Amino acid sequence: HSEFGWLRQAYGDFAGSEQYFDMALRLSPRDPFRFVDLLGLGIVYRYVYENAERALEFYRRSYDVYPWSWTQICLISAYAAAGRMDEARMLLKTYLNGKPLVDSIAMVRKNLNSYHPDYVRRIEPLFVGLRLAGMPEG
Repeated sequence: HSEFGWLRQAYGDFAGSEQYFDMALRLSPRDPFRFVDLLGLGIVYRYVYENAERALEFYRRSYDVYPWSWTQICLISAYAAAGRMDEARMLLKTYLNGKPLVDSIAMVRKNLNSYHPDYVRRIEPLFVGLRLAGMPEG
């Protein structure tokens, strides 16, 4: 079910992905890869419901399962969007100190889940938050 959620998001249908991530978590609540479903739900809350605080709950739960780089990127941006700049900047510093391959806004853009125009348009606030947090442009 998780794959269907990511496919929906890849085509810009973030709202339509929610049911698939919910179902994946209900069917396999202990799945070691549930961090991707939690990340997907965080994206739904950030970009569909425009609720950065609720998105942060899902991103943090995802991070607690596995501190994946994309979860960290989403967390940094959501902290900044929620006005929690100290947390955004501290996590960005920790993230960049780990020497990640995706270390700039340009690299985030280059490594997006999709280049479908609807997806790219919906995900634009991600870059605004990363900029606010101080992520290098390129």
